[in-house]
Amino acid sequence: MKKFIFISMVTILLFAMASCQKDQDTITPSVPSTHVDMGTPDPGDSGQQFKTTSSSILNATSASQISSTFLTSKWAYKNKYVHTTQYSGECSWTSYVLCAAAIINGDLGYYYYPVTHTKITYVKTWCGSSYMERLRDYANIKDNLYFYNVSLCKESKNSTGRFNMTKQMLYHLYLYQKPFISIITSSNIGHYVVVWDIDWVCGGTGSTVYYTDPLDSPTIFMSQVKTMSLTTFLDKMGPLNNYTSSYCSLFLR
Repeated sequence: MKKFIFISMVTILLFAMASCQKDQDTITPSVPSTHVDMGTPDPGDSGQQFKTTSSSILNATSASQISSTFLTSKWAYKNKYVHTTQYSGECSWTSYVLCAAAIINGDLGYYYYPVTHTKITYVKTWCGSSYMERLRDYANIKDNLYFYNVSLCKESKNSTGRFNMTKQMLYHLYLYQKPFISIITSSNIGHYVVVWDIDWVCGGTGSTVYYTDPLDSPTIFMSQVKTMSLTTFLDKMGPLNNYTSSYCSLFLR
């Protein structure tokens, strides 16, 4: 009898241990996160969970559908960035050379594409005008060996165009991690700058743009970069800008 009771107790104990082990295997512990990475469920979307992907950015119908994400250019491009101050009225061609050189030299791993006023003057002479369409043509014709795709994005000055431009900027940084060129307003005229990063906050409000301005004097990259709220940046790209008829950015890929 004692032997039977002992065996029964052992059986019950083993069964309990197996059940406990099974429960542990199926439990996922909840670990609090101190920041939001790409692909993390959106914490600010009223219970819905979205993951940041290239398609989720382009297919979003509202800013609340794009998760909080820090979208950045690769360090290789920042590491090879050389800044020079524009001559009077040369922000278009200067910003192109600054952006193109950073990408090309970053991809090659050494300084090959020159950042000089001689190069800027050459681009200016070839383009003949400061319109972004001419910069696109220059990239496609003269620098086509370095870029497999050059995309000019122009969106209407309305709420739909504003959101579409936002998505294109986020998409470019997410998928390609390369800087790009945008037109904003400076002293009531169009002004070209190079955008490097966007710290995107779900919903848009509180997001920050990191950019370099050819009006500034050269310094080290970390000091060269300026910040502006995304809301203000978009305002300067669109309705406040009397120079262009649309939101406008040039993506070199």
